[in-house]
Amino acid sequence: MNIDLANPSQKDIIEKTKDFLQNDFFGKFPQIQNIAALIIVGSIANNDYDQYSDVDVNVLLPEEVDNKPLIEYKEELRKGGSKIELRFARNYEILEKYLNWNDDFILGEYQNSIVLQDPTKRFTELIKRFDWYPSDVYQNKLDWLFHEITYTIYHELESLLKRAGTNQFYALVIKNKLIRYFLTTVRLANKKYPVHDKRLYTTTVKQCPNNLGLLKYIDVLVTTDERQRVIETAEEARLVLENYLVSSNLLSKQDIEYWLKYQTKNKSKILFE
Repeated sequence: MNIDLANPSQKDIIEKTKDFLQNDFFGKFPQIQNIAALIIVGSIANNDYDQYSDVDVNVLLPEEVDNKPLIEYKEELRKGGSKIELRFARNYEILEKYLNWNDDFILGEYQNSIVLQDPTKRFTELIKRFDWYPSDVYQNKLDWLFHEITYTIYHELESLLKRAGTNQFYALVIKNKLIRYFLTTVRLANKKYPVHDKRLYTTTVKQCPNNLGLLKYIDVLVTTDERQRVIETAEEARLVLENYLVSSNLLSKQDIEYWLKYQTKNKSKILFE
């Protein structure tokens, strides 16, 4: 199935995808129609697509279902140039057994998903358990992010400034890591799970009405490679962020040395890699 993503609305794409899956996919595999959950994720679900995007559809099934013919069908769609990308990476049992609060990006994917069908309600009931982080996990993740921001600025960036001959590639890696931390903190402050880098900036701007006053600093970091300006901008952004989080009772007021030495409790980090 080919869907022109240059102009159609998100609603049109969802309806065309649903019609195709009901008629073609379940037409070939009627035995799974009453047990399969179909969930649109990715750029379409986030309303952040262009003409090059695919329609990513997670298909959740019980583990006893043989998905080999389904994967062969998926490959046929791909070879035929279909925009629909079926994904069979996880089954109900795997999600129910292993999904946890360190699966930030899976939780983020499903938080912004569009459920086309869930006849058994297994997916719906599972995701209800992960509506948002428990308060202690949430606090630990915010603290860890602020530690990482502080460490990146006052250890890694300042070390780079002293080493003028350090290659520019590593400088870009450190700067981009810092941008990722700032944007992810904005997301968490807006009760939005982390997302991968591909959509991190665009979806954060769209989904987070309160950017904590950080967006103008992030835009400077995105567009400049001059190291002194990067450090100065990052320090200003960190101070703005700290003031917001402290005033919102989301962070304790501590000195820089405290945050440099901070040790994450209960391993509640965000696993970007």
